[in-house]
Amino acid sequence: MACLSLVHWYRRQNYDSSEFIRYLIGVLPNFLAAIAIPFIVFVMWNERVVNSNPSVLRWKFILLNLVSSIGLIVWEFMQKSSRNLIFDYHDIVATLLGAVFAWFLFLLVQIAAILDRNLLQKCGFSC
Repeated sequence: MACLSLVHWYRRQNYDSSEFIRYLIGVLPNFLAAIAIPFIVFVMWNERVVNSNPSVLRWKFILLNLVSSIGLIVWEFMQKSSRNLIFDYHDIVATLLGAVFAWFLFLLVQIAAILDRNLLQKCGFSC
């Protein structure tokens, strides 16, 4: 969320930037939101319903990732009918790339948790 705030702050500063930097600043909010939203909701959901079954956790995250991506894409299409907001296909691509990145990040966290649990068990600690 801090990255999103930083991007919005940078936009308001009107710095003279290269075309590439302006492009990144344009699509970065969608990319970052596609990563942040499913993780934030996932953590809030799992605080209420504790289930450490890796398969259940994966399906929960897939569902949240899919729903948040669809929501962001629908929001982008809703901007077509607005005079103040800008519709951009690049934002849709950034959303999809962010969702894929979020999925890989989730898998890395899950693998790290499994390795950590196995290491603790080898050292004689129970989980």
